[in-house]
Amino acid sequence: MLIAYARSVPPWALVGIALIAATGCAALIVLLRQGRRDLAGWTAFSGVCLVIALITLTPSGDSFDANWCALEDWTPTPPTQLLSLSHDALNVWVFAFLGIAVAALPGRQFVLGAGITLLGPLAIEWLQYLLPALGRSCQSTDLTNNWAGGVAGLAVAAAVRALKR
Repeated sequence: MLIAYARSVPPWALVGIALIAATGCAALIVLLRQGRRDLAGWTAFSGVCLVIALITLTPSGDSFDANWCALEDWTPTPPTQLLSLSHDALNVWVFAFLGIAVAALPGRQFVLGAGITLLGPLAIEWLQYLLPALGRSCQSTDLTNNWAGGVAGLAVAAAVRALKR
């Protein structure tokens, strides 16, 4: 699946993901050494958001008319398939990482991060529908898997925050 994705997107998307990861890690190291945990939290959260945007809103290279929504299947990916790195499993994992990144947000900003985590999938699928030039389509299974990952990540984030208290 990862190889198929890498072949289906423009090369700049992969370079963008690598640059986000590298600069994000460097920024996190500097901010944490300076004791700026609040900025480090937003840096981690924003980095994951940017990677998700690149993955989901990069033109797919498909030339078909993608201006449609497949809303008939709302079944989440079974837990036994989460390690397969399929399209559906990756939809769970990217939002799980986003939900986990919410743990690093300072104070009550956790609620803002949780809202972005839960509303982000709706925005992405809506943009995929509105921008057929991307060669993507909105799908209910993507929403279900994004929400499942986001909720799982937020549960981990809530547990981490509770343990820190």
